[in-house]
Amino acid sequence: NPHHVVCKGGSWYVLAFCHKRNEVRLFSMSRIKKAKVKATKFKQIPGFKVEDYIDPAFGVFASERKLCEIKFICKNGLALTAEEYKWHPNQKIVKNSDGTVTVSFSTTQLTAAAKLILGFGKNAVVLEPPELRKQIIETAKGVLENYS
Repeated sequence: NPHHVVCKGGSWYVLAFCHKRNEVRLFSMSRIKKAKVKATKFKQIPGFKVEDYIDPAFGVFASERKLCEIKFICKNGLALTAEEYKWHPNQKIVKNSDGTVTVSFSTTQLTAAAKLILGFGKNAVVLEPPELRKQIIETAKGVLENYS
């Protein structure tokens, strides 16, 4: 049962109730092989809010529906970029006395945050949340294994 359609990065997604898994899931429309139009209408989930499932301003990855405060430090040339660039609508920027910049914002999109921060390489250090820090560390270990 479709509840919301969104286009992100040129790709279309549908947020829908999945009867197979008995939960709301995010589906890439390009991967849908078969769909049926039924004569009966479905009822939207009471209290459904798209923001509980995706952060349209930041990413469309399926989330754990848990709002997290993302906080990371930008070093070197990235610090200057961080002062000028807006990665998320609710981000806050703090200039630190050592020349680094602390960026923080709230989102349900840990996967999108990890991809963003990993793209900064050694110039970014995650402070919060611990599960994002762990995800970055595990990914970095995997990258090192690929080059060992």
